[in-house]
Amino acid sequence: MKKFNMITVQNIEISIATENNDDYICLTDMTKSREGEDHIRNWMRNRYTIEFLGTWEVLHNPAFQGVEFDTFLYEAGANSFNMTPRKWIEATNAIGIISKAGRNGGTYAHKVALFGKTAQQWRSENPQTKGNIRDEAALEQLVVLSNLESINALLIRQNLSQRERWIQLNQVAITQLQSLFGNPHIKRLSDGNN
Repeated sequence: MKKFNMITVQNIEISIATENNDDYICLTDMTKSREGEDHIRNWMRNRYTIEFLGTWEVLHNPAFQGVEFDTFLYEAGANSFNMTPRKWIEATNAIGIISKAGRNGGTYAHKVALFGKTAQQWRSENPQTKGNIRDEAALEQLVVLSNLESINALLIRQNLSQRERWIQLNQVAITQLQSLFGNPHIKRLSDGNN
């Protein structure tokens, strides 16, 4: 891992490193003024965090170990559940989180693109805007998110594995976004014209 850039967020210097041509943001730098590695471990105990990390891996990592992930997902959130970045990486063959010891070491997370861009890119393009990228999402994106929640509930009732659900949901999202962004009737609705 090569450290190549620093950014400052709320007066905190945060390292950005690269590995295999992908950027990774140092979570350790982000949290060291608070609880450091304990904060990262507590974050990784959360079921939603494990679900998010697993979703990212399914979509971006063909070598991801889904069986081990399912075990973690089942246990996540319980008082006895403990997760560290190294445990996650070693058990699931994850690539979205990197943990390095020594100089410039720490826990790094892949910059995750949402709505076609990273949150950092969105913030730099919209410095005067309050809130986050979801607050400014297009009508089409919000419609797809709502649909995905309903479809996911249906797929859960059909007893599909998480991996199967994520693959189907990703395909649905792509198809729906392409369809909605090309639909002139949706444009009229979002403009408030009838």
